[in-house]
Formats: sequence, structure tokens, C-alpha cells
Amino acid sequence: MVFDAYRENDVVALETINRFKSYLAKAMSGMINTLDPDVISIGGGVSRASDIILDGIEDLIRQQILYKKEDFADIVCANLGADAGIIGAAFLN
Repeated sequence: MVFDAYRENDVVALETINRFKSYLAKAMSGMINTLDPDVISIGGGVSRASDIILDGIEDLIRQQILYKKEDFADIVCANLGADAGIIGAAFLN
């Protein structure tokens, strides 16, 4: 719903998604700074809006990482989308 409004240039949705991306970049930069992963995968419902989430996220992350300004973790959205958690839980048994 918010992502649909974002695509229609709704002012509140634009502000909300941009704030979300800022927080997401802060969390990812923290992971990159401490764990130095090769890949960070975004799953769940937000992965349905990968075009919105991934747009510009690397620039936001680059502003906050402490090293490796050129190459850092690949940021991808999970192929399983919103069902990733359910499928992962099924494999735990």
C-alpha cells in the first residue's frame, strides 16, 4: 500500500519510504562494519518493492561505512519474497 502510494509520488509515502531506507542503510552499514559480509539479502514483504528499496541504497550505505568505500557487500532481494520466512521455517525441522 505504501509502496503503491510511493510510485504515485504521494508526499507522505515518499517521506516514509525515504526515512525507512535511511534506517535500513544505517542497519546494513553496521553489519558491513562489523561482519564484512559478501552479500546482504532483504526478504519478506518489502522484497516485493525491490525496485524502490534498492534504488539509491548503496549510496546511503557508502556514506556510513568505515572502510571499503568502493566494493562492499552485494545488496539483493530474496528470490522467495514474502514467503522466505515460512519456507525457511519449514526447513528447520
